[in-house]
Amino acid sequence: MASRCAIPLVVLCSLLLASPVRADTATDLQSAQAKLDALLTKMQAEQQSVDALQGQAAALARRIGAVETELAVAERRAGTLRNEVISAQRRLDVAQQRLDDRARAAYEQTPGTSIELILGATSYQNFNERLRFVDSVAQSDEDLIVSVESTRNDLQEKQAEAVHVEEQLQADQRALLSQRDTLQKELTAAQKTLQALSADRAAAETLVTKLTDQRAREIAAARLAAQRAASSSGTGSGGGSLSGSNPLQICPVDPPRTFYDDFGVPRPGGWTHQGNDIYAALGTPIRAPFPGSAVDATNDIGGQAVKVYGSQGYVYNAHLSKFGTLGSVSTGTIIGYVGNTGDAIGGPYHDHFEWHPGGGDAIDPYPFLRDPC
Repeated sequence: MASRCAIPLVVLCSLLLASPVRADTATDLQSAQAKLDALLTKMQAEQQSVDALQGQAAALARRIGAVETELAVAERRAGTLRNEVISAQRRLDVAQQRLDDRARAAYEQTPGTSIELILGATSYQNFNERLRFVDSVAQSDEDLIVSVESTRNDLQEKQAEAVHVEEQLQADQRALLSQRDTLQKELTAAQKTLQALSADRAAAETLVTKLTDQRAREIAAARLAAQRAASSSGTGSGGGSLSGSNPLQICPVDPPRTFYDDFGVPRPGGWTHQGNDIYAALGTPIRAPFPGSAVDATNDIGGQAVKVYGSQGYVYNAHLSKFGTLGSVSTGTIIGYVGNTGDAIGGPYHDHFEWHPGGGDAIDPYPFLRDPC
């Protein structure tokens, strides 16, 4: 019957302050608890480190995304400028071809075509008109070439700038990706450390639970021995012999409740029922049937569970919906409430009740439940 590792501080204190039975158990328990506390402190610090690294990784991912967006925009801009440069070059080629054709035609016709055009004027006014025409044609061709050349040069400068921006963004991207790789290695290492600490914590919690259970057994055994010694010497309070007394001073579950003797009934998985199921409504109080120490005994099968150690042994209550008072308890102290946790989830609400005389194996509790319940 496995138990949960988390041990309430009040339980540990009550056990440690009890009369010493085995000093080494108490010392071992204190040492184990101190180790567990130290591991919890380390885990908290390591978790903070992991959280910080994850925050840095998230911020870095956003920066990488922004750079990638800028890089895509720069690549599109550079592509557009490359196309515009090609278009300007084509216009320049057309203009140059036009001038070449005009010069060749003028040369093939006569060597002084423009001069003859001017000298063929019939009047002074006609002369001025022809002169302006020749100047206009020459100026138009020159303006066209200058305009195309200027456009091409401007576009080439912009393209060079765009390429520079693109290269810078690529360099930024590489630097950020390198930072991301380094950060990821640090995060992975921190997470591995945290996992290792978690494993150590689980082992420490298991040890604390084991020692707490052992300490409670020793205290119960010491009380039983003292009771027997007092009874045999005639100084006891009339506790009577173990075999003839009922250890359950009250019913562990408040009314209304119902139960029957289902101890030893086969259960799925090849095991037999080790107690009696006491059925009651959800949240019905479960009480300590005798004075002693109540200890958290939660486990996968029983769900939330509590053991109460007394002078004659201990009882085990499982499938609780929540806990009550743990630590030192009196007869009737509420130690929990009826539920269906553990492997009883989805089933009827009940308290799985076991009686372990002398801290040994469970025996049928039905004969002891009939009178108080």
